[in-house]
Amino acid sequence: MKKSTLLLSTALLGISLGTLSPVVSAASVKPVVTSASVAAKGVVTINYVKGYGVALWNSPDANRKPVANRTLATGSAWKYFATKTVNGQLWYQLGNNQWVSGKYAIEKTVSTPAPETPSYQPVTGTATIRYVKGYGVALWTNYTAAKKVITGRKLLDGTKWHVTQVAGIGSQVWYNLGGNQWVDGRYVTFVADKPATSLSDSQFAVLAMQQAQKLSGIKLSNIKAWPVTKNADGSREVKVAEDQPNAVQTATIAVYRLTTANALQKLDVAHNTWQTVLTNALTA
Repeated sequence: MKKSTLLLSTALLGISLGTLSPVVSAASVKPVVTSASVAAKGVVTINYVKGYGVALWNSPDANRKPVANRTLATGSAWKYFATKTVNGQLWYQLGNNQWVSGKYAIEKTVSTPAPETPSYQPVTGTATIRYVKGYGVALWTNYTAAKKVITGRKLLDGTKWHVTQVAGIGSQVWYNLGGNQWVDGRYVTFVADKPATSLSDSQFAVLAMQQAQKLSGIKLSNIKAWPVTKNADGSREVKVAEDQPNAVQTATIAVYRLTTANALQKLDVAHNTWQTVLTNALTA
């Protein structure tokens, strides 16, 4: 009797065990915690293994997919326009449907340059317009940010105009042709009535940009000059680069030096020597 009872109990137990389902605790399932995308601007540098890159994703969310044939190389810098946190992980948006994980991106602090102070001085001379044959450049009401184009007025290539003032904002120089009439110095060859002893920093920067345009063939409007630096021997240097608004790093075209004898020289990077481009920059 006892033996039968034991077998029956074991059989019942086997049936019972066979119908049991595993119990999953609700606490063991971790929900995906996602924050809203936040508009932000800055620069991140990719930090991974040298010589390799990290994936670019179409989204930071759980169902994200890598962007085909796209990786971001270690050491490269990228602008971002928004951030988002998913499960405690920060993501950076580099463009439409382009995200990179904050695990491999170091945020770079971008300093805001101090506003440049305009300066001008009275001077007389002749400005010759240097543009495209048969075309002209705009005439402006001012040389500051408040300037406006004077409608119906163009200064044709090769024409000469009397200058009464020269003004500069950083590497940009402007020439006043009388009253509220200003012309962009990038399209001007200026000869002073009285021989000058040296070019101003702004005039030097513009001359360097004009020489870089001849060297590279890049449009003058797409060329920028970095701030002029002064050396211990009195010479000055300026780096000229292609202006790329959406890029973090600009492509340098050339480096120029103006000696105390007013000779314009270009740096030969391969041999680390200076080559004279103009023996007298004042007569350029």
